[in-house]
Amino acid sequence: MYAVLSDRWTPAQCAAVDRGQKKTLVEALPRLRGKTVLDVGCGIGRLSHWLAAEAEFVTGVDSSLRMVTRARGASSAANTAFVCGRAEALPFRSAAFDLALTTAVLQHVVSEDAYERACAEAVRVLRPGGALVCFEGAASDTAPAVRTTATTTVHRPLAAYVRALGPAVQLDQVRSVNCLGDEYTVMRWTRVGKAVA
Repeated sequence: MYAVLSDRWTPAQCAAVDRGQKKTLVEALPRLRGKTVLDVGCGIGRLSHWLAAEAEFVTGVDSSLRMVTRARGASSAANTAFVCGRAEALPFRSAAFDLALTTAVLQHVVSEDAYERACAEAVRVLRPGGALVCFEGAASDTAPAVRTTATTTVHRPLAAYVRALGPAVQLDQVRSVNCLGDEYTVMRWTRVGKAVA
């Protein structure tokens, strides 16, 4: 986390945010035992390695080969794998995972077309009954998406996620979280119906 946010936060602040994110995710995630997990935008595998302590298997995917290489080098666990790929074109078969997780990933997909494809892909790779947990920059539902050019992020309101994720998922849980002044929305969705092609 410090490698990404060293221009804003100290190592101690990053460690505090890491603990806070994990505590929030524990409350949002379904039980992981026996589950296959996809960590979309895994970076160096910070959360992938943590999730692997409970899950049957965790696959991390990131668009940066450098990050994927670091994630692979940091893991000796037999139940993790790291793959280079983009959120809007996930290199996995449909209905391959019990859980998909995005943590400050979709907010960096600034093109609306790419954002909608990334949301569709997150749903596509979930098994029916599977969960999608998103920990993303928050915007008010009464205002349009907020673009932050300094960090190339788009904080979208919950309604934008409802539209982009579509009727194949239902919203189970939503809460707001503050990380050192940054506002986030944590959402948990359940995949309903049949797997998509």
